[in-house]
Amino acid sequence: MEKIILIKYGELTTKKANRNLFINRIYDNMKLLLANYNVKIFKNRVRMFIEPGNENIDEIVNIIKKIFGIHSIVIAYKVKTNIEIIQESVLEVASKIDFNTFKIETDRADKSFEINSMDFSRQIGGLILKNIPKVKI
Repeated sequence: MEKIILIKYGELTTKKANRNLFINRIYDNMKLLLANYNVKIFKNRVRMFIEPGNENIDEIVNIIKKIFGIHSIVIAYKVKTNIEIIQESVLEVASKIDFNTFKIETDRADKSFEINSMDFSRQIGGLILKNIPKVKI
């Protein structure tokens, strides 16, 4: 399980013809600001991902949150598209966090994934309720 930084663009997706221009500007600014870090940056039409390797994630987040056009920054985990691996990874992460309530939202970028988003959210929520003490929805 690899930690990554997920960047959401926000309203850039409504700009149609200028979308690529805006995304490329964010990408170029990010590459410039992170030039001294050994990171990999990937982009697509909806999101950008930074693989920080051994770099300090908090430092990177503090740098990139100053870039105009970023709607949100999320620390995420990259896992294989396999239900059992996802379940194990969720429990591993959730067991290390102190929380009392939670909400699960999934989004299938790959529509060939065998479970739809709503059912998978319920399944993962049930898994957390059964395995993590003192939590409720």
